[in-house]
Amino acid sequence: MTANTLENWAYFFMTASGVSATLAGLVIVAVSVNIQQILKHPQLPPRASATVAVLMLPVIIGLAALIPQSVSAFAVETFIVSAIGWLILLGCSRETIVAHVKSGRSAVELVVGLSGGHIAAAALLVGGSLLRLGHSGGLYWIAAGTIAALIFAVLNAWVFLIEVLR
Repeated sequence: MTANTLENWAYFFMTASGVSATLAGLVIVAVSVNIQQILKHPQLPPRASATVAVLMLPVIIGLAALIPQSVSAFAVETFIVSAIGWLILLGCSRETIVAHVKSGRSAVELVVGLSGGHIAAAALLVGGSLLRLGHSGGLYWIAAGTIAALIFAVLNAWVFLIEVLR
């Protein structure tokens, strides 16, 4: 794998960082605009935190990819950032699950609300690991994790903007 590998992905990482940062801003605005309704549902504040945390993964990883460095260094950064993000997500998920169980809401809602973030973090961890082992296919796992993070965030943004008002 050559240094050109990351250069070939520069537009992807620039776009992913920008889209993720913008979507994180939307989630923050959605939560602040609907804070009273969100606070009525104790499972939603940690879910909002998880959403922003997951969105920051593509932002940080995308910016790291744009720094002139070896693929190996980028792989380690991706792994570390993803691991920290996943730990934050696990803490938020724990709070969400406890509140969700107490509220008696459907398990499907819980799975849909949380699984995408875990899928994204896992894919990013796999991508960083594969890159560190010298497999350029790790970049595709990072792309998949980034896309999963965006899908997860859009679904949750819908909840924070629209569903919470029903």
